Amino acid sequence: MQGRKKTNIVLADQALVSGTNFLTGLLLARFLGLEGYGHFMLAYGLVLFVSGIQVALIVSPMMVTIPKLDYFDIPIYLKSVTFQQLLFSIATLIFTGLAIFLLAGIMRMPQLVALTLPVAFTASAFTTQDFIRRLLIVTDKSAQAFVNDFISYGLQLGGLIYWFLNWDQSAYSAFWIISATSAIAIAHGIFAGWSLIRGDSTRAPSTELSFVSVLIRHWEFGKWLVARNTTYWGASQFLIYLAGAMLSASAVGALTATRNIIGFANVLFLALENIVPTRAAAMLKQRGHVGLKKYLRRVSLMGSLLTGLIVLIAVAAPEFWLDLVYGEEYAGYGWLVIGWGIYYIVGFFHRPLSAGLRALDKTKDIFTATLFGMIATMLISYPAISLFKLSGAMISLILVQIIILIILTYRFRFQIKNT
Repeated sequence: MQGRKKTNIVLADQALVSGTNFLTGLLLARFLGLEGYGHFMLAYGLVLFVSGIQVALIVSPMMVTIPKLDYFDIPIYLKSVTFQQLLFSIATLIFTGLAIFLLAGIMRMPQLVALTLPVAFTASAFTTQDFIRRLLIVTDKSAQAFVNDFISYGLQLGGLIYWFLNWDQSAYSAFWIISATSAIAIAHGIFAGWSLIRGDSTRAPSTELSFVSVLIRHWEFGKWLVARNTTYWGASQFLIYLAGAMLSASAVGALTATRNIIGFANVLFLALENIVPTRAAAMLKQRGHVGLKKYLRRVSLMGSLLTGLIVLIAVAAPEFWLDLVYGEEYAGYGWLVIGWGIYYIVGFFHRPLSAGLRALDKTKDIFTATLFGMIATMLISYPAISLFKLSGAMISLILVQIIILIILTYRFRFQIKNT
């Protein structure tokens, strides 16, 4: 019963994070407008980039290492990994500040320069808060993790609404509010998790759990994840930046705001991410390749129906939803919602195939598919945008998803046949 309670809290926590992110995206697109939201998303892409690196090198190794440790070794390990996170947060602050400044020059958008400090602090605080919430979850403090996320994301949503209704509506203010609420959650997390790190001060430190040894262990674990997350970011975000450089910030705003209309599907995708890989591995162990394929076919059928339902609701009246959620400024972009519907349906089928490859311990194939997706993005997007403008950007996004799906399908069938 205790395990079920913990699972329910973790699922509720994920629903809280995903739900508030979905609502925050709608809120920002409405209040910031096409151009302002475009600037916000161009800057926020850097936050997503450093977050992907952090997940690969710190969070993911921590999540699988702590359950394997002896009870008395956990505080020693946490001291090392917390110091690693502290250094990463400082590096993130410096890197993101420089990156947003350079991005403004490369894209010839001086408006981005004003976002240098708030984006840098947001990236640092966001990654630190995410580390703390994961640490609390993996050390059986799921209830505290839920409280921590409620502080961070609940205050974020409430703070944005209050500020936008009573003060200015700008990406500059939005980033400062996000960084501030993340900082408040960090303070709570330090208080909630301090006893975990303190541990037994009389216990001799372990050389296997020293800062350097943990750093090396995390690198060995996460180097392929870094490559995968970097290529995934390149496949998904490069085109957004290219559209901004070739078209305008308003084009970026239109692309990303219309994506939010179907963004609720991400809640489903994240739920599948938390459940399907583990069950796929168990099914492979119990029933072999036949059981794995049968399970993934069932997931594909049920998941595609749910994704299709979300998409159908959105694309049945795209202009209605845009006007209802954002107002008149986004009128005429309903066709982009339809494009995102196709994108999400194709993208859904990546999930069961990726879960199958993980169960088979063939994660390099996932990286290979994502790498080809990034290469395809770079080859297709420039001529497509040059010829067809915003339509070309949407076509490129869909084609890249199809290419990744084809490669994942081929590699999964190959591995099933040859392992």
